[in-house]
Amino acid sequence: LPPKEQLELQASPDPDRGPGRDSERGEETFRDPGGDLFLWAILQNKKELAEIAWEQSRDCMSAALAASKILKKLAEEGAEEEDEAEEMRELAKHYERHAIGVFSECHCCDEERAQRLLIRVSSSWGQTTCLRLALEADDKSFVAHSGVQALLTQIWCGELAADNPLWRVLLCMLFFPLIYTGFLGFRRDESIQREAERSAELLTMESLTGSQACTRRKPPVHDLLARIPLGLKPLTVSTRLVSLFTSPQVKFYWNILSYFSFLLLFSVVLMIDFQATPSWREGLLYVWLISLVCEEIRQLFHDPDGFGFRKKADMYINDMWNILDFLSILLFLIGLAFRLTTRLFYAGKVILCIDFIIFCLRLMAIFIISKTLGPKIIIVRRMMLDMFFFMFLLSIWVVAYGVAKQGILIHNEDRLDWIVRGVVYEPYLIIFGKMPSNIDNALFDIKACSVNGTEPQKPKCPILNEDKMPAFPEWLTIILLCVYLLFANILLLNLLIAIFNYTFQEVQDNTDTIWKFQRYELIKEYHSRPAAPPPLILLSHIFLFIRRRVLQRPPNSYRAFKEELPEVEEEELLSWESLMKDNYLLSRRQQQSQSMEQRTTDTADKVSNMAELLQREEATGSVALVKRLTRLEEQVSQSARALQWIMDTLKAQGLHSKEEAPQLASPGKLKRSESEPNEPHRQEKSEREKTFYHVNARRLDYPDSTISRFPVVEEKVPWEVDFILYNPPVLNGDGQEQIDG
Repeated sequence: LPPKEQLELQASPDPDRGPGRDSERGEETFRDPGGDLFLWAILQNKKELAEIAWEQSRDCMSAALAASKILKKLAEEGAEEEDEAEEMRELAKHYERHAIGVFSECHCCDEERAQRLLIRVSSSWGQTTCLRLALEADDKSFVAHSGVQALLTQIWCGELAADNPLWRVLLCMLFFPLIYTGFLGFRRDESIQREAERSAELLTMESLTGSQACTRRKPPVHDLLARIPLGLKPLTVSTRLVSLFTSPQVKFYWNILSYFSFLLLFSVVLMIDFQATPSWREGLLYVWLISLVCEEIRQLFHDPDGFGFRKKADMYINDMWNILDFLSILLFLIGLAFRLTTRLFYAGKVILCIDFIIFCLRLMAIFIISKTLGPKIIIVRRMMLDMFFFMFLLSIWVVAYGVAKQGILIHNEDRLDWIVRGVVYEPYLIIFGKMPSNIDNALFDIKACSVNGTEPQKPKCPILNEDKMPAFPEWLTIILLCVYLLFANILLLNLLIAIFNYTFQEVQDNTDTIWKFQRYELIKEYHSRPAAPPPLILLSHIFLFIRRRVLQRPPNSYRAFKEELPEVEEEELLSWESLMKDNYLLSRRQQQSQSMEQRTTDTADKVSNMAELLQREEATGSVALVKRLTRLEEQVSQSARALQWIMDTLKAQGLHSKEEAPQLASPGKLKRSESEPNEPHRQEKSEREKTFYHVNARRLDYPDSTISRFPVVEEKVPWEVDFILYNPPVLNGDGQEQIDG
């Protein structure tokens, strides 16, 4: 990494400043070394170290989302090869799954705490929130989580209950006294009811377990109200009214109604009441537009997240709907300037008519909140982008055919408008079925054209012969038309249909996820928007200007999207998040151990370990076995010598048996008595037997004889060494073995 991107882990130089804080600036310098190590490992592409550091870091959900953002940015700009970029994108998805897993554990345990984790300001990651990090990282799966969507729905409804039917909300907007009759539900009322039921259960349990004199009864109302937290007091009359009209949902519906009224007024002015002197309707239209301009300026400078003007302006420009707003306002101002001049009066009206089209296109933004129509708007946007690039390919064929046709038919046309008509306009209309009449001699009419091109309302006639008939090769122009239609109508248009089909299928497969991700910006816009719709929103803008510039009041804090917690409460929340992270990692390891692939891997590891263990046992056991066999042979040899000594002693004293001693089979007979083994086995056996006899013996068997030599071990070969067991067979004249009596 370059020096400016390298990370340094430094402890606080002064121990009196407290752990991880700078006493002069009040900033945290060493709060989470695990997070710093995790960030360094991500930037250095050290996957194993990054995984370990993430498991040990605090604020793990923010760290995972930040890693996803960093890796996607590196894959987009910093990767040198496509394989490396794809690897980074996969790692980004991996950490997005980590964030989803931790948040799922938190949401299953405590929904309220999990939602606070989403909007909590993280000092370790640039004073931002988990929700903002997910949006910056384009983590659609995380934003589409049911817990995140529950938070967005809660913000969208404001103080109103989320289960209110739409028709009730619209009816209360038009006749607001209905909110005092319980016709419309409020979240505060539901929370108070839940707390009251919980308190009633607690009081009932206390009455049953407190003393025998207490009987089971319904607790008094004042006891229940005393147990309700201070933040859950019932809404007052004015608070209910304010909660209704400050709800983002209600603001949205009022703005829709206002925008339809604006378009209706605009159309009436253009078609009915567009006079040289502006009427009151046109004046109202101008006031309405001024309110829209003021609102766009407020959106540009409104920065609750603290991004700074440059970042905020960049975000504003990158939004397609803001571009439409800017373009529509700019065209309106240009048309108004032309309209107020006598010479350009009609040109101004034309510009305003075109501007009306853009204002109507802006109306599509209201459908984003709809789960059915919202994804369709996204499909239309992507198809427009596909069509934009397709037009480059189509223009090649249109211009190629148009220039060739114009050059063959018309000689030296110098009128620019008719050149454009012949080169671009007519070939483009041919695609949609309007066949030209000037390429066929049978359809030629000399009255419909100008021979010298002097009549501005008529096209110039093609090259004529002496008979005043077209002289161009008719067969060539028809062939060119057929080839053009073959490629333009059949090939290119079907290619466009295939592109549209792919785009539609791609969005349709992820409709729910994309819609949930897209509606965040709309919810945030109307959450911070003034309650009054245009043109009444001008009053809100005047009030905000006086509040900020004249009275120097701080801006309102929107805690629904960003909340800075006290230090103690933040530590408790982070500790709880760490506990949920441990639960997630434990369940993840259990799932991996139960999966078939993991079982196969574990079985292979166990078999490999057993094989290594057996090899070690075999290596150590063979040496021990040889030693044991050697000791056993020595003991048998000593026992045999002792028995022979006893037999010799008994014979010397005349106590030998009358029966002859049992005849011991010689090694040769033993070999003949056994079944003949195969040749490789016999060779292997002979090699083993050679080790038991001395090397001076040339052969164990006499040639052409069944007599074998007496086996003698190597250390008994010298005659000076006593060998009590040496008892070779005695041979008679016939070559038969005899036993000495």
